[in-house]
Amino acid sequence: MFQKFLRLTIFLIVCLLLITSYSLLPSPVAAQESWVITNFTTELTLGRDTNLDVTETIAVDFGALPKHGIYRTIPVRYQTSTGNTLDIRFRLASVTDANNQNIPYDLSKSGDYLTVKIGDPDRTISGPQTYIINYQVNRVLTRPGAEAELTWNTTGHAWPVPILKATTNLHAPDASLTRTICFTGYPGSKSQNCTHGHDGTIAVYTATGLDPGTGLTIAAALNPDFFTFPGRLQEITWFLRDNWPFLLPLLTLTIMLYLYWQKGRDRAYTGLFTDSTAPLPLFARPIMRQTYGPPKHLTPGQVGTLADERVNHADITATIIDLARRGFVSVKEDKPKGLIFKKPQFTLYYHDQPGQTLADYESALLDMLFTTSREPKVDLDDLPKDSYKHLETAQKALYQDLTDNGYFLGNPNTVRRVYLVAGILIAGGGIALIAPALATITSNASSFVGVVGSGLIISAFSPFMPARTAKGRRALEEVLGLREWIRLGAWREQIHEKHNFFEEVLPYTIAFGLTGKFLEAFKDAKLKAPSWYQGSSTFNPVYFQSSLTSFNNSLTSGIASTRPQSSSGSSFGGGGSSGGGFGGGGGGSW
Repeated sequence: MFQKFLRLTIFLIVCLLLITSYSLLPSPVAAQESWVITNFTTELTLGRDTNLDVTETIAVDFGALPKHGIYRTIPVRYQTSTGNTLDIRFRLASVTDANNQNIPYDLSKSGDYLTVKIGDPDRTISGPQTYIINYQVNRVLTRPGAEAELTWNTTGHAWPVPILKATTNLHAPDASLTRTICFTGYPGSKSQNCTHGHDGTIAVYTATGLDPGTGLTIAAALNPDFFTFPGRLQEITWFLRDNWPFLLPLLTLTIMLYLYWQKGRDRAYTGLFTDSTAPLPLFARPIMRQTYGPPKHLTPGQVGTLADERVNHADITATIIDLARRGFVSVKEDKPKGLIFKKPQFTLYYHDQPGQTLADYESALLDMLFTTSREPKVDLDDLPKDSYKHLETAQKALYQDLTDNGYFLGNPNTVRRVYLVAGILIAGGGIALIAPALATITSNASSFVGVVGSGLIISAFSPFMPARTAKGRRALEEVLGLREWIRLGAWREQIHEKHNFFEEVLPYTIAFGLTGKFLEAFKDAKLKAPSWYQGSSTFNPVYFQSSLTSFNNSLTSGIASTRPQSSSGSSFGGGGSSGGGFGGGGGGSW
């Protein structure tokens, strides 16, 4: 399952990188040529619905050069001040000549730009030519303050030839125009080598002698009361369409909820006399079956793992104590050493039990303590140097033992790891690979949030994806009953042979974290020390609790000391200018 997910992730990354390489291809830009744009006239008609109709009349003179026509490159997507994408919904209406006759054209898109390539590839022309391009856009009328504003780069700045004259006529509803201004020069220039004026309904802007790479940008302030702006729902719809990666976490959440619904819920038998099973209802609480003693078919380590779907350190300690109860291990506690912080010392002894069978995880724990050659004794503070490896083997074997015996649908640790690693790959790797690729076709912010958010959601689901079988769920009910039985002390009236009962139940209390409560109940009982334990003083159940705590801490620190140490460090208002606003682009000839 993990390999399939990894292959899918790699496939998606490759596809996104291909999209990146394509979207980064430069727009068609010709070298400076000897033809000229004699007149660039733009008619802008702003509707009450804030849509803008644009008609560009581009008069050129190719002289004696043989040409097929021109191309016009127009930006259609912009980055907002918040880093999101805004698409102006470009719609091309027509391409004609001076006589309003249609001219062949080809429309293509590269990144944020559309290119209208005008002309007949099978026919060459020269001399004066006129091209009329009509298109519509919306979302270009903004409301930065009390007034509405339209800023439009009418000529663009990417022309390789001079523009002898540029004229823009802006038509607005009624008397909505209040102020006008214009800019010329290279992008970012604040030069105003242009004329402008208005009568409330029509604004006229004119510039002459624009060099290659320069252009005319016009701006107008308007009374917003004359317009009907898009509603909030429409704005949200447009925003999500332009910045669709913001929806990726929602899509990921939906997929993960579906996967949890199908694979993450425990199964249960549908009846008392049937083997058929079905997933449990959402938020179903387990039933605690009445229990009067430890289960015969589950060890303390299995019980602890089945309860929370994890092999905790308490499960390891409980298994070792259970091995001691069964005669494989004995423990000698020596008097604490040290002047201030006294720490008990524990020596463990191995005893072979030829008649008993060990599970793989139990054998691995004995390897951890006494090596594979079974050393006769070991100090808990001085475990063999490769003990941590055997601990990892034991943990894996315990997970697999419960899975092989039909208590889990899949190895819980593997299931968690698949989703966790997938989430980390998408969240971490997405920052370096996927998000930059998506940013070429949408905004940086949406790409980052979409990819990283999706990875975090997948990782967050990882603890909830392991699921028990119907057999495992039934065993869990017995385990929870055992835990409640110990917690409530319901066994007090059942005790007949206190010592045997004490030794048998003790490992399970360690797995449940109820050892203190359990031992407290025996403080007045005249119990002898367990056969596998030799203390440094007279046995007392209350003191024995402190000894078990010290044993657990010594075991933890002893294993930790065998792990190799890694090196430190980490691996880880008057802003108008030429070229501003909407519109722009440029063009050339071919």
